[in-house]
Amino acid sequence: SYPVGIYQVTPTQQYQPGDLVSFCPPSNDIIKMALSRGYLKHGLCAGGTTPLVKRIMAMNGERITLDGVVQINHNAWRDFPVRSVDSHHRLLPKLTDFTLQKGEAFLLSDYAPASSFDGRYFGAIQASSIIGKARPIFIF
Repeated sequence: SYPVGIYQVTPTQQYQPGDLVSFCPPSNDIIKMALSRGYLKHGLCAGGTTPLVKRIMAMNGERITLDGVVQINHNAWRDFPVRSVDSHHRLLPKLTDFTLQKGEAFLLSDYAPASSFDGRYFGAIQASSIIGKARPIFIF
């Protein structure tokens, strides 16, 4: 994840790969597990979390493969390992490969790529769950 701090969040109609965004993660069993393990903090999003800040890495029609490392359209992103267990040796979700549908985005943290709980473990999000582009103002 990105550092705790104050971020300016600006809603817009257009998002693209490379944008740093604030969003509410999906409300599902994987997010509930992340909350119970303390990966995510409790907050006001529909799934019970605080909004997260991640970078859009892929959108509509792009192919995501999660086999040891993240691959986007068969290009390996070696800085983004896909782990099978967390630091306490608990199993992490194992997602199958998928192609992003219209209106979906795949988000990762390039701030702490080795340890972030992000799209590698919860998959794609609906672009409609993006609150806005995020710009750090003050980092703690």
